[in-house]
Amino acid sequence: MTMIPDSHRDLLTGEVVLATLGPDSQPQVTAIVSRLADDGTIEFSLNSSRQKLKNIQKNPRVTVFRADPETPMRTIEVRAKAALFSDPGKVWSQEFGKQFGFDMDSFDGPDDLRIKVVLTPEAVNVLPPAGH
Repeated sequence: MTMIPDSHRDLLTGEVVLATLGPDSQPQVTAIVSRLADDGTIEFSLNSSRQKLKNIQKNPRVTVFRADPETPMRTIEVRAKAALFSDPGKVWSQEFGKQFGFDMDSFDGPDDLRIKVVLTPEAVNVLPPAGH
């Protein structure tokens, strides 16, 4: 697993942009909320009706991008492989949502399930380069 530089770790908890390949092999880009786990993976939750989830099931290679809102040329791009985990009873997603002050159920339809997504970084690009 590729490590996230300490200089940019803060950018991966909060709003990020997630890119996947859609059913027509065109990029699909969506804003999501993620957090950087202690082990260096990136975590977020998707509901079972989202096209984004279907894209990941078809091709688990994704990219996460964020620009620092205070210093827009301070950016991080993480190319990663996604792993999907069921979230019985939506226990994990509710705990995740509380960290950001919202109820994950408010995004779901009555029959939606929640899926925990864990990204393992494979390549990381940062600006300015780490150490500058």
